[in-house]
Formats: sequence, structure tokens, C-alpha cells
Amino acid sequence: MSAFRICAVLFLAAGTFALTFGGVTFVQALHEAAIRPSESPQEIWLGAGIPVWPGIAAILAGGSLFLAPVSARLRLPARRAPVRDGLDASRR
Repeated sequence: MSAFRICAVLFLAAGTFALTFGGVTFVQALHEAAIRPSESPQEIWLGAGIPVWPGIAAILAGGSLFLAPVSARLRLPARRAPVRDGLDASRR
């Protein structure tokens, strides 16, 4: 697979993840000074929401990379210097 196809698949996967789950939740343990030794640390659930527009943008970018024609992804050869006086610069 070419680098463009790998990037396209990664963009598609990231966009699908963003639209499907909409964010990530995680637990943060809160350690405070305990008066009694029997108290356990409190847990706080935090979340990081992902807006919808980055997911859609990632899917569109991945789809355009995946469906782009091969000729658009290839570099065109470098242009040679113009020929003067009928002689090529390398032949002088």
C-alpha cells in the first residue's frame, strides 16, 4: 500500500471513531488528606468531547485521498532548462 492509501485509511478510521463515540471518558483519582484511614480515594469521571465537524472533515479527507487518481498523487518530472542557440547546456 502506498503512503496515500495508509493515510486515507487512518483518516477514515479516526473520523469514524470521532462520529461513533463522540468523545473519550476517563477516571481521575482524587487523593485528599484522609482523616480516617478507612476512607478510599474518590474517583472523578471526566470526559473530552469531540465535535461532529472534525469527524466529518476526517472522513471527507480520507475519502478524497483514497479515491484520488494515481496521476494526481505522482510528481511530475522536473522541467529542463530552455535550449539556447540550438545547443543543449550539457553539450557545451
